[in-house]
Amino acid sequence: MKVLSLIALILLLGGSACSHFTRVEASTDGQSEFKIIELGPLVVYLLDPRTESCVLVYAQTAATTVDCATLARNLPEAREFLTWVPREAVTAGAPESETEKLADAEQESPSPDEATKAKSEK
Repeated sequence: MKVLSLIALILLLGGSACSHFTRVEASTDGQSEFKIIELGPLVVYLLDPRTESCVLVYAQTAATTVDCATLARNLPEAREFLTWVPREAVTAGAPESETEKLADAEQESPSPDEATKAKSEK
């Protein structure tokens, strides 16, 4: 009987120590919906236009925020949903095309004739 009284006392005190909360239902009328872009069976991007945030979710157990501009730049499928990201932010850090990179590299390095001429002048 003492054991039952002890258990009842613990439950009573434990229940009073729990935090209290109030559930509030938010109206989402007229607001954009979340968008989910699946990259595979375990990885998805969650795009939230209400908070203007992007989240990478792995296996429905781990999540981390990602920069929405970077996501728009690197994942073309996400661009149309990321309406709050300025177009300049998407193109600002965009990598150059391979041909532009090659052209720049050719301008920076001397031609074989120029390299030979420079060695002979020394």
